[in-house]
Amino acid sequence: MCAKYIIVHVYCSTPTINENILEYEKTIRNLPEPEEMVGIFSKKGVLIHEQEGIYIPGIGTVVILPKNVHEKVIGQILTHNHSSDASFSKRDLVEHAYFRFSEMRVVGKSGTFSLSPKESGWPESFEIGEFISQIRSDSEFQSKLNDIQFDPKFCQHSGDINGDMVRIKSHLICEKFSTKCNLNYRASAQTETTEPYIQNWLSYCLQNELE
Repeated sequence: MCAKYIIVHVYCSTPTINENILEYEKTIRNLPEPEEMVGIFSKKGVLIHEQEGIYIPGIGTVVILPKNVHEKVIGQILTHNHSSDASFSKRDLVEHAYFRFSEMRVVGKSGTFSLSPKESGWPESFEIGEFISQIRSDSEFQSKLNDIQFDPKFCQHSGDINGDMVRIKSHLICEKFSTKCNLNYRASAQTETTEPYIQNWLSYCLQNELE
């Protein structure tokens, strides 16, 4: 009998990160929907603040950091989970830009996503909202999503076409947003096999170099 090994395939690796943060992410990666946990760490990997999200019907899970931690977390590292398994949301980007984190991370069942500023820093919150709205309304972007949705390779391996399309859209928006705003965006797909076929929606994106 062959032993089963858990293999993590990194197609586009995230930056070297403190082991404490990686261990924390293991505990929140697979939380059931709609549970969301936020952990903010110092650059040395010390947990500064942890907070559970509040689920609001019709809106989703939100996290509002209390004012008494604002100064402590500016410029630090934020990580959190998305039980939806999607990349960064518009709300993530708009609301967290104020804190000028050195890195923002999100983890889900399929992988890990990372955003960090280059020398030019983070854009302003109002700019982020405008940029994302422009991307969403772009006709070429919509055509690309249509092509993916009807790609036989995608349809054959997706177990949740509608849900995976939402996740793919979030990933592609983040890629375009990071390019426009001169940010570092990285994604790594987590799989449980060495087989070459598609394991999840993120590995489909990365194997096909979707942009």
